[in-house]
Amino acid sequence: MKRIIKSIVIILLLLLTACGNASEEKAKKMLATHLKERYGEEFDIRWGGRDGYSTPSKKVAWFQFDIVPESYLGTNKLYDKYYDCYGTVMIRKKLFGEKLETPRDTYSNVLLKEQANEFYVKKLKELFGENVLPVLEVTGSFSVKNKSFLENVELTEKRRKENNNTPLYIEGGIYIFGRVENDADREWYRKQIYEFVQFMKQTGTFEYVAMQIKILDERCLTDYFDRNKLELLEAKQKYTTSKDYLEFREKFFKKCNNEYEQMTQEEKNIKMDSFNKGEFNDYGTNTYFSLYHMGLTSPKFKDSEPRDKSRRKEYNSIADVQLLNSVKIMYEEYYRADNGDIIEK
Repeated sequence: MKRIIKSIVIILLLLLTACGNASEEKAKKMLATHLKERYGEEFDIRWGGRDGYSTPSKKVAWFQFDIVPESYLGTNKLYDKYYDCYGTVMIRKKLFGEKLETPRDTYSNVLLKEQANEFYVKKLKELFGENVLPVLEVTGSFSVKNKSFLENVELTEKRRKENNNTPLYIEGGIYIFGRVENDADREWYRKQIYEFVQFMKQTGTFEYVAMQIKILDERCLTDYFDRNKLELLEAKQKYTTSKDYLEFREKFFKKCNNEYEQMTQEEKNIKMDSFNKGEFNDYGTNTYFSLYHMGLTSPKFKDSEPRDKSRRKEYNSIADVQLLNSVKIMYEEYYRADNGDIIEK
């Protein structure tokens, strides 16, 4: 009998020793294996550690780490928060210690955003020329088996209906580099934006949209602009009327013009690719070289915001495309009408 009890004690001690607490090293290895199997590429598992919270009924714990695809190393993506992602390994409490659960990650969110950018950029270039930069923030389901953005749109909608999952959201911004020097230019952009909205409707993606569209001065792609853009920022503080600021701005961009005219398309592409996308979607980052802008929100999203129903637009006509002068808005020379539109004084 004593021998049996002794054996049971030894087994229990071995179980307790074998289980113990989940280690950070094991969590990193499990996460690295998961990422390699799911995406077929190597990842650098970086900063992080154990975290969790407690409730009266349970304790929840996990390991979380910043993850970086090795393909990002040596590129602009490495320090761009637009591409930030992390991996999580849940910890389950067991009778004799802890067990690491199947890992999860948010790299799929980054891939979904890139899919959306690639999907829309083809139509954007057809409508506006080569100098366009979509920087979309997309929330939805992603499967590595789906090779197109529309397939993942369908997957998101399917899961929403079956499991009441989070619906698709297409936010962020579309940036068009060009010039608006007269009313004819402005009307041309309105027409092209209207055509882009019709494309989104035809592809079944417009109902998920709440984004901004901005027309930026194409000469901001020059090195001269980069070297001297502080002058534009200081001018915003110096001049108290839009007229004075516009005169300064016109002279400033004329100095950029010669360099811009000599740039090749490849040089322009390199400059657009160099932008920090995470910062670019921050409204204040590019306001000082924005020419016109508009918010593009589907009626579906407006329906969920009772205060904004008066501004609900179907975009069935070009009249619904309202481009606002960024410089004049900056100097508050507009007022808001009863229907929510902004009208020049």
